[in-house]
This record gives sequence, C-alpha cells and structure tokens, in this order.
Amino acid sequence: MAELITKAMNGSLTYKEAHFLTAGVVDEQPGQLLRDAACLNPGNRDLMARAMAAARTEDVKAARVIAQRVQQQWMAAEPAAAETLSDEDARNIKFAMRVPWQERVLAMSSNEMGVDMGRFGLVVFYNPRDAHVPDFKMEIETAVHHGLHYSPRRVKEETLNRFTLHWVAVSGDNLNPNALRNRFSTMLQNHEIPLGFRQYVFLYVDEEALRSRETARPYIWLAEPELETDPGTKSESKPEHDYDTGPEACQPLKVDIKHIFPTFFARLVQRDLKGEAKRKPYRHTSELSMLHAAARLSRDAQWERDWIWPPPARFM
Repeated sequence: MAELITKAMNGSLTYKEAHFLTAGVVDEQPGQLLRDAACLNPGNRDLMARAMAAARTEDVKAARVIAQRVQQQWMAAEPAAAETLSDEDARNIKFAMRVPWQERVLAMSSNEMGVDMGRFGLVVFYNPRDAHVPDFKMEIETAVHHGLHYSPRRVKEETLNRFTLHWVAVSGDNLNPNALRNRFSTMLQNHEIPLGFRQYVFLYVDEEALRSRETARPYIWLAEPELETDPGTKSESKPEHDYDTGPEACQPLKVDIKHIFPTFFARLVQRDLKGEAKRKPYRHTSELSMLHAAARLSRDAQWERDWIWPPPARFM
C-alpha cells in the first residue's frame, strides 16, 4: 500500500493501481462491504462508514482522491475510443486481445534480447513535404491512441507506455513500394531500425492513402521487404486455405488506420508464436498472402469490395 501511495503522490498511477486504491486489493471486497452494510440498521450503517473513514490515514485519503481522478481520465478515454468504432471494429479488437501478443513482445524486450528495447512498434514512411501529411499523421496517432485506451483492463501498462510508430521521412519520388523495400532493407543492414520494432514489415503513406481521408475507412499501406533466402533452406509450408489469393498477395495491403493497434499489431506478433497460437482465435495465420485473402472479403457501405484490411473478424 505504501508503494501505491507514493506512486499516487508522484502522479504515476496505472489504471490497475488506481483500481486497487479505490476498490481494495481483495477480490469482490467492495461488494462484500456493501452487502454487509445493507444488513445493518441505519445507525450502525453510519457508524460503520465513520469507522472506515477514521481508519484511513491522511496519506491514504489523498491517494484515493488522486486514484479517483486517474480512473475518471480512463473512464473518459474509453468511451471516446468506443465512439470511433463500429460493432465490427470492436469485435475485431476483442479478437485481437485474445492473442498473447503482449506477453510475447514484453518477454522479448526483457529476456531474449538481453537488453531493454524500450519502445516497440512499427516503422512508417511518409513524405514530409506533402501539406496534407501532418493532418493525416495526427489522425493516425489519434486512432492508435484510441486503440490503446479502448480496453484499459486488457492493455498492459508496459504496452501503453512502449508502443509507438517510428516515422521516417522520405522524398516523394521514393514513396513507392520498391524504393521503400530497398530503403527498409538498407536500414535493417545499418541497424537504423530500433530493436523493438517489427523487422519484416513497414507502413507508408502515399497520395492514395492521403485521399482515403475523405472515405469512411481511411487506410495506410503495409508492405514487406524482399528477404534473401538460402536456396538450401527449406521454407515453411504455407497454411491451407480456401482462397485464391492471386498475384496481389505480394503487393502492399491497405490497413484501416483504426486497426493499426491492437488488431494489426497483434496479428503481426502472432507470426512469432508457436503451434496453434500462430492462428487462434482466427481460422487462418497472418502471412501477407492470408491478410490479402481476408481483405478480399472486406466491403464498404454499398457492399462493394474495398480491399481494406481487416474484414469482419469472422472472415479471418
């Protein structure tokens, strides 16, 4: 308790810690206290309330006030995020939060690498000279913020503090998939990409993505670098599926900016998992070809294909 009080006074309480300060650390304790109070007559009920208040030190009282303010901030952020999401959007996020992706990235940051990676996330290329980029960049960052705050009980505090987008400026002439693949590969070779960021995919904003701001589902592009493979190395077998992905499977993919986090990031991390965890709770794995196959089932309000990932969760 003393540690929580200190964190409250320093203004560094997490959502869960604020909950502990206001509701107690014992499961269902507030409900039990309410049931006990309900069994008392009014006089004893008042006596019980005054006794509980007297048992709290001034430090605890002050810490509880701060904790209540923290909870109010979260309670304001959560519905604000929910207002930006449709029922299908919310369902996609709930599916993503069933993937153990947070445990994976946080374990990598503290154990496998042997060093503290600090931030983790995705690399995004953009043209700083385009006058429309700053506004779209703000929209994307806002969408990520809503994704981080939509499920405060499920998003770990370490994830909240560490996830970010790493924006990399490029000239407009080089804002095409082939040039960006080369740029990303060069950055990898020169160790210019922070350790915690995904090393096999990147995002980018071009003129077409900027024009999507005028549509119901603004999107950003996903692409993958061309990885060099050893001819003598046996490649992993592709998962079985019923889709004919066609030649578009290796092309960039449109990703709804509302789902960069957590839906899209969770599916990327899922590639690192083993066994059924690479797929569940979805029907298919998350290689680029499979993401394209899923995007083929995405429809706009007029029920026309919009090729934007993700489609409704039931199609993935």
